[in-house]
Amino acid sequence: WVHKIDIPAFPWPVAPFPQLKYPLSENEEFNKQEEARCLEIYKNILDDPANQGDNCIAAVIIEPVQSEGGDRHASNDYFCSLRNIAAERDVPFIVDEVQTGLYPTGTRWAYEAWGLDNPPDVMVFSKKTLTGGFYYNDKLRAPLDYQLFNTWMGDPLRLLQLTAVVDAIENEGLESRVRSAGETLKSGLEELSNSSGGAVNNVRGRGTFLAFDCPSMEARAKLLAGARNAGVHLGVSGTNTVRFRPALIFGERHAQQALDGIRAGLTA
Repeated sequence: WVHKIDIPAFPWPVAPFPQLKYPLSENEEFNKQEEARCLEIYKNILDDPANQGDNCIAAVIIEPVQSEGGDRHASNDYFCSLRNIAAERDVPFIVDEVQTGLYPTGTRWAYEAWGLDNPPDVMVFSKKTLTGGFYYNDKLRAPLDYQLFNTWMGDPLRLLQLTAVVDAIENEGLESRVRSAGETLKSGLEELSNSSGGAVNNVRGRGTFLAFDCPSMEARAKLLAGARNAGVHLGVSGTNTVRFRPALIFGERHAQQALDGIRAGLTA
C-alpha cells in the first residue's frame, strides 16, 4: 500500500471520531454516549493549557464523513456541538468537503444538513467541482488588498469551469437524481443486509455517498472480485468497508446494476 507514501502529513486525527453502531435505530443510547465521549475529549484538547498562548490551536478541521477512515458518520447534533464548542473558544472551524461537496450526499454541501446556527468559518472543496478551492467568512478576510497573492490570483478559468459544472447540475436536475438513485441503492443494500447472513452490514450514508461493511478484509476482497467479474467496480475505505462514490449522473438504473454486481460478488 503506497498511497501517499513519503508525503509529509499531520498526525490525523488529533481527536477521536465517533464509532457508531448500526442500525442507528437500535443503538441510539450507545451512539449518544459515544458522541458525548468524543466531544468531551475534543473540549479537553481545546482547553488544555499546553494548547494556549504561542502554542494555541490554529483551527479545527472536520470531514462530514470520515471517508478514508472507513466512511464513518456522526449525527447532526454532534457536528453542531463541534461547531459551537469551537466558536465559544474563538477557534476557526473548517469543514473539509473535498469528497462530500457538490451534491453526492443529496445537498450542495453536506454541512447544510446539520442545521448549523453559525456556518463554518472556512469550507474547502474539490472532486465533484472539478477544481479545488475554499471560501471563508469575513472574519478571516485579509485586511489589506493584495495581501494574499498567487500567480493566477484565483485562476479565473477554473471559476468559469465551475460555473459550467453548477449550470449543468441545475439544468439536468442532478440533485434530485442523486437523491432518487441513493434511495434505490440504499434500500437495496439494506435488503441485502437483512438477507445475506452478515456478509453485508452497517449500511450507511446519504444520497449516493453510501457504504457498507464486510465481515473481514478477506471477505471484502472476494466480494470485490466477484462484482468486478460481473462488470461492477467498487471502491473501498478503511479495513473492511465498501464505499460508493459515483458520478452525479448515476441514476436508478445504475443503482440496480450495482446491486446486481454485489449479489454476484456474494455468490462468487
